[in-house]
Amino acid sequence: MSAAQRESTHPFTARIALGWMRPWQFPVMGLLVAAAIYSFGPVPGILTAVWLALVSPALCLIDLRVHRLPNVLVVPGFMTLAADLAWWWAAAGDAPWAALVGAVVVGALLLVANLAGVLGMGDVKLAVVQAGCLGLVSPYLVTVSLMLALLAGGVVSAVLLVQRRADRRSRMPFGPFLIAGFWAAAVCAVGARSI
Repeated sequence: MSAAQRESTHPFTARIALGWMRPWQFPVMGLLVAAAIYSFGPVPGILTAVWLALVSPALCLIDLRVHRLPNVLVVPGFMTLAADLAWWWAAAGDAPWAALVGAVVVGALLLVANLAGVLGMGDVKLAVVQAGCLGLVSPYLVTVSLMLALLAGGVVSAVLLVQRRADRRSRMPFGPFLIAGFWAAAVCAVGARSI
């Protein structure tokens, strides 16, 4: 059994996840935190965006290497999202329906893909957190994020198929595309606040 196979079957703990940290990730995290603060500002959604900024580099690296998005990194996003939703509710006096509906719809769509064997549950959980976060800014950003992820994943898959570096049965990590779609949509959040 290769090292990658052992890592893909081993349960991730916080200690193991921290072992995936590389020096290049810290400046990337800093840039993403700055992008989150610039894009969201001091409003609901910022807590989840900052959490995503801190875990995005590690999630990409792990998913590219072992095709997993470990719960130890993904599940805390639900807590930051819950805090952001509560913040919205307290500030606005109304439930954040766009964020809740966006998260449920994205979760349902990707759960169907998971049940069909196309995506892993880590992808589903990450996308739900991202949809809830972006839904606090604009429901359109939820669609933009998911469409960009699907488009980028499709283009890369097509290129790999054409180059014969993959076939139809090949597995490809989708987490990096979800993360790239989220950050591209987050950049759009600056203009979407008025929508």
